[in-house]
Order: sequence, then C-alpha cells, then structure tokens
Amino acid sequence: MKLFSKRNRKDFERREPLYSERSRENVLISGELRNRLAAEISFLTSVNDFLEFFILFENQKKELIFLDGNKVDGFSLTELGYKMTDFFEFENFAIKEFEVSRPIPARTSDGKVERIDRVESYFDDYKLFDLVEFLILFSKKDKRIEVIKRFNDVLSEENSRYDIVNGMITKKSGEDIYTIKNLLSDQNLRQKIEDYKYYEDRQDYLNTAKVSSEIINIVFSGEVKKRKKTEISKILDKASNSLCAKNKDSDKLREYLNAVLSGVRNLNNDIYDVRHTEKSTIHLKEDAGDILYKLISETNLSFIETILLALKDDFIYSEDWEKIKGSYIEKYKINKDQRFVIKKPEILDVPF
Repeated sequence: MKLFSKRNRKDFERREPLYSERSRENVLISGELRNRLAAEISFLTSVNDFLEFFILFENQKKELIFLDGNKVDGFSLTELGYKMTDFFEFENFAIKEFEVSRPIPARTSDGKVERIDRVESYFDDYKLFDLVEFLILFSKKDKRIEVIKRFNDVLSEENSRYDIVNGMITKKSGEDIYTIKNLLSDQNLRQKIEDYKYYEDRQDYLNTAKVSSEIINIVFSGEVKKRKKTEISKILDKASNSLCAKNKDSDKLREYLNAVLSGVRNLNNDIYDVRHTEKSTIHLKEDAGDILYKLISETNLSFIETILLALKDDFIYSEDWEKIKGSYIEKYKINKDQRFVIKKPEILDVPF
C-alpha cells in the first residue's frame, strides 16, 4: 500500500528545491484545517478506543497515551523513507514547523541593491496526510469507519478540497486522470493511462488514439471485466446521477453520455488503424491523420476522465485493511499483545 505522499510524489520532490519552493509546494491546506486535523489526531491517539493496542505507548507516570514513536518510525522509515518523529511530536501531539531561507532583493541606505535572507515557516502537509492514512490503517477493525468519518467530517466542515475515499485521501476537485491513476484498482487501466501519457508527450497521436481506444474498451467493453450491456448502462446511470445537481436532469445527461460513448466507439472502430485495419474502415489522407487522431485521443480520454472522476468509489481500489495491517504486523514482527508502558511507581505503606 502506498500512503498519500508516495501516491502524489511531485517532480519538485525529486530535486533540491530552490528558496521557498518547498514551503509553497508542501502546504496543501489552511491553517484552520491543519489545526483541526491535529486536534483530531491528538484525541484518537490519546485514548484506547480507536487504534490498535500495540501501536500506542502508555506513560502511566504522566497519565498519557500516545503513538509509539519507535514503532511508527520503523514503519515510516521503511515504507516512506523518513521518520515521522521528524515531523510530529507524539507525546503532546503537535505538528512540527520548518523554516527555509529565501533570498530577496533589498535596497541599502546608500541606494544599492543587495540580497538578504528572509526566513519563511511552513508545515509539510504531505506528511500530515500520511499520518492520517497511517491511523486509518492501524485503526481497530470495528472502529475504522468511525475514524474515517471523523476525519471526513473535519475536511467537509472546513470546505476542504480533499475527502477520504476507501480509506485514502483524494481531491474532491482538481483531480484529473493522471492524479487519480495510481488509485485505480485495474492495473491494466493504470498501465494504459501511463502509455497514453508517454505517447502524448511525444505528440504521437496515432498511438494515443490506439491506446485511448483500448482504455475505452477496458472500462466499457467485456475484455477485462466481461461487462454486459446492463452493467455498462449502470455505469452511465450512476455517472449521470453523480454529476447532476437535480435528479430530473440525470436522465437527459445519461442520454448525452450514451451518445458520446456511441460516438467515440464508432470513431475508434471505423477510422483506419485505430482499432481495425480492414478495407471497410475510413482511410485518412496523410496530412489529415494527426488532426483526426488527436481528436479521437482527446475525446476518448476526456470521456473516460469524466466517468472515472464521477465514480471514484467504483474505480478506486478498496483495500482489505485488515489483511494489509496483518501483513505489516508480520513483516515488522510486531507483538500484537505488547504495549510499551512506563509504569506508575507503587506506593508502599511504610510502618512507623
């Protein structure tokens, strides 16, 4: 399983950031939302009700319960490449703030311009979202839905761009087919989207047309999941209901979606060398090929993007959380029945 930062790795993370680039790029949410998420995390990790017994540490002297930093770091260092304790204080939960220097031009008293360092502070929200998903993973089986709801309520009340779908943080808006790609349950579909991007970057429109037609076929034909017409109809019904603000509009939108699907399928099948090479297909002039292939490619992909984003719950993989948790427990040889405790010293009666 890949947590949020692994699924949403950005190009800027693969190189050394310049000046305040990291402070800008790593801030995803408002200060108010960050504070509320921190408060929710603090509560969930300070009681025995929600999380697995073994992932918490108990200091009886201070009457505190909190995440076991050693166990959490063991997980995050191996799975994510960093220690969570570098970004969070667990005992009295807090999100650590970081500083970065940014050189800016400033005029001196004699009129000369020189560069001075301005210090900017920032929080790393990628790591915060990793921690939220970590807590979802290590929730008790019968409490996981409640934990997700508690976080989703906070995200909703703060009008966040994010919500939690199938236990993973996703964007409610601003997603596209590439940002959602890593969440798709169909591995073949994920690979085809990557192939499309490869050819698109090289402006190879014949191959983008071919690949995008295969993507249409994966979602709406029987090649992978053996979908029948009734199942395809259900997809269109659910998509139109998801997209329409009023129920009375969904039937009309469904007709349009069905018309688009019929149109792209006909183009894919009838234009030479997209899906078929029979003499009966439409042969294009050499200088007209890229124009129509680009139209086919972009229409196919836009339509699929609409369906996938409208039906994220259906196409995003749903993890077997208990199975994943069990595999991590086995992988890291965690004793499920053991919690590290600093015990309160016993008070002895001393006779006088």
